[in-house]
Amino acid sequence: MLVLNGEQDASKKALRATWKHRNTNTNLLGNHIDIVTGAWQAIGAGIGGNVDSFYEYLLKGAVMFGDNELYQLWKTAYAAVMKYIHKSPWYIEVNMANGEASANNFEVCSSNCFCRCCCTVVRY
Repeated sequence: MLVLNGEQDASKKALRATWKHRNTNTNLLGNHIDIVTGAWQAIGAGIGGNVDSFYEYLLKGAVMFGDNELYQLWKTAYAAVMKYIHKSPWYIEVNMANGEASANNFEVCSSNCFCRCCCTVVRY
């Protein structure tokens, strides 16, 4: 939609700013970021609500626009998900700073379903 409105540059700027605030040791994102300060308000990393769209739009943008930058970000982000968050057959919530399991491990969100769908689009 942003491309159709001529706002792709603004979208990528927001995406890059979010990625810049990831934990660089784990490449994980928290669940909620303060857009004014850039501080994470929720440091639980998962693939559920509040963060699922980030991963989803990286992949969809890469496929839809043939955007290699988005694809490379997707690969890096997905590798972190598989390393820290995927505990077969589940995807759990972890601390974004160290990848250690959080207390909310067994709260399954319907948004977690997107990951398997994305994997059918791109074989990692």
